[in-house]
Amino acid sequence: MGNISRIWLVLVISVSLGLTSLWVAPAKAAPLTTVDYATFSGWLGPVVAPPLTSVFDFEPSGGLYPGPDGEVVSVVYSGIGPVANLYVYVYQIKHYSSPPSSERKVDGISFDLFGPWAVPGVLNPGTVAFQVAGTGDKSLSDATITPGLPGIPPSISFSLLPPDFLPPGKTTWLFGFFSPMPPTTTIADVKDTGRTLLSPQVYTPTPEPSTFVLLGMGLLGGIWWRRRLK
Repeated sequence: MGNISRIWLVLVISVSLGLTSLWVAPAKAAPLTTVDYATFSGWLGPVVAPPLTSVFDFEPSGGLYPGPDGEVVSVVYSGIGPVANLYVYVYQIKHYSSPPSSERKVDGISFDLFGPWAVPGVLNPGTVAFQVAGTGDKSLSDATITPGLPGIPPSISFSLLPPDFLPPGKTTWLFGFFSPMPPTTTIADVKDTGRTLLSPQVYTPTPEPSTFVLLGMGLLGGIWWRRRLK
């Protein structure tokens, strides 16, 4: 194998390892840091992405209760104070009561993280996200980062407290996390006991430019390797 071939082989292996390590994050569920509204307000600078309200709908039981079952609101702020140079991603889930919801509870929500997330020192050790006390009816129990694989982004999920979770007519407290990257949108999965007919859109961090570079180099390396084997 020539020097050029060895360089390409090292590049392919390095890119594969780089893409794998790029998304390494804790997969264990951790409690959210709970803050009061005054602390939360001290993080918020100008709005970067205006409130996005998107409905979700589960399959009606026996054809009853057609129509949306709830909504998710997301908004992104420019961080200030202890979270300066970060973006503050904020969410809230509302479970409709009228018209009657086809589901008796909502368990939580999950969605992809295209870009990196950050936990600055203002949060408690071991937590990955925050919630704001008294900004709705129900608190959340934990947040989990699930690592991705090469070419597949990680995801973040938020869970609600049993036994009733989020019943109809209730909203969650405001909750969220920080990221160094500005927002784009993605489809979220609202967790429940039935089949989802309509999923909401939410804000999520955009990928870092280096991610695209690594992916492109990996694809080029893969093409070369296939040609080498022919």
